[in-house]
Amino acid sequence: NGGMMSHLVGIKLSDRFAAIAPMIGGITTELEKSFPPPNEMSVLIIQGTDDPLVPYDGGPVTVGRKKWGRLLSTEKTATMWAEHNRCAPPRTEQLPDTVEDECRVERIIWEGGKNGSEVLLYKVIGGGHTAPGGVQYLPESVIGTVCRDIDAVDMIEGFFRRHHK
Repeated sequence: NGGMMSHLVGIKLSDRFAAIAPMIGGITTELEKSFPPPNEMSVLIIQGTDDPLVPYDGGPVTVGRKKWGRLLSTEKTATMWAEHNRCAPPRTEQLPDTVEDECRVERIIWEGGKNGSEVLLYKVIGGGHTAPGGVQYLPESVIGTVCRDIDAVDMIEGFFRRHHK
């Protein structure tokens, strides 16, 4: 639940943190009631479109037969942050498809927000419940595909270096 916790930190602790980087997790419909935070917050979101556990398009989060609440869509979540930060309209970039791994990456960028804030959404098309560039920790039949076109850890580190308090 780290991605969802990241959004909670951003909403509740925007006075202490300049940025969050939720990976594989969105804003729940329950947490949406606490949005927006008092301060702007730069946000980098990474989410696979074929995640079998955390749906990119929102809806119920289900593991086995257990339901864990409902999520907003990933793109609605990113747009909420961008509008809160008063960013410019988004632009979309196709990143190089460098590895034959059945996935590719689109980056949607909202720049020019208040106090230099921005929102970046890495839409991992065909990606599963995995960290891009990470390990296939469970079979693809359970969690989906690991995208090898980007390295999530490197991107997050660079993002936090640009956005700090």
